[in-house]
Amino acid sequence: PAFAKTTADGAWARATVAGQNMGGAYVTLTSDRDAKLIAASSPVAKSMELHTMTMEGERMVMQPVRSIELPANQPVAFTGKYHLMFMGLNQPLAEGSTVPVTLKIKLSSGYVESLTLQVPVRSLAHTAAH
Repeated sequence: PAFAKTTADGAWARATVAGQNMGGAYVTLTSDRDAKLIAASSPVAKSMELHTMTMEGERMVMQPVRSIELPANQPVAFTGKYHLMFMGLNQPLAEGSTVPVTLKIKLSSGYVESLTLQVPVRSLAHTAAH
């Protein structure tokens, strides 16, 4: 089949406060074939970026990247090293609400599939460990 099946588990976004124009979204993606996440978008923000986070000494450095590899049948957690960022939020992400996020996943064949998630917004205190 031409279509990969990419599954998303445990998606959530962190609630934001008024005046905060960026926010984070977290999810674990598993594709049944080699693919890469090339874009994310949501109507609640002007844009979304794929970020990597690395430690340089004591400093946490976040950088946008063009794509993130999804090796076949290997879960890739967007919870720490990788995460999704809402840039230019139209309004705060309210705890208890749900926001749509559309991911664009490119297969090695060149085909791009879209995966739309309904992402629950959780409190600032929520962590992936809960």
